[in-house]
Amino acid sequence: MNPEIFDFIDKGVFSDFGKDIFPKVLHKRKLISAYNTTEYIKDIGTPSRLLEVEKDFLSGKVQLRNKINK
Repeated sequence: MNPEIFDFIDKGVFSDFGKDIFPKVLHKRKLISAYNTTEYIKDIGTPSRLLEVEKDFLSGKVQLRNKINK
């Protein structure tokens, strides 16, 4: 991640990438890049999502989709 992204984040205020930060970046005509991956990547920002990832970890799903195990 480019450290320049922090220029678009208001200090001390909750920011959502999709709703707050990306629109500011695009308004300034900055580049946003993405890539497809088969790796296990999940948002664990809520208790229910964290629980889901914990279950996936214990079942071995996380290890199967790890970059090292491709």
